[in-house]
Amino acid sequence: MVRPNAFLKTNDYVVAQYEGEFFPGIVLDVSPRAAYVRTMVKSGPSGWKWPDEEDELWYDLDKVVEHIKP
Repeated sequence: MVRPNAFLKTNDYVVAQYEGEFFPGIVLDVSPRAAYVRTMVKSGPSGWKWPDEEDELWYDLDKVVEHIKP
């Protein structure tokens, strides 16, 4: 996996790790040590969707594990 830490910016699409699971999302803000990411939820066997209630959290940069295409 490519570590995006030095290259993160607002509106980047990323994969964030939370409690051992991986979630796609969009970066809303970046600090020197963390990224504020809105993540998606699993929908069916191989899909993802935006949840009814926004799921936003500050992730340490080592938990933002990859850039992805929107």
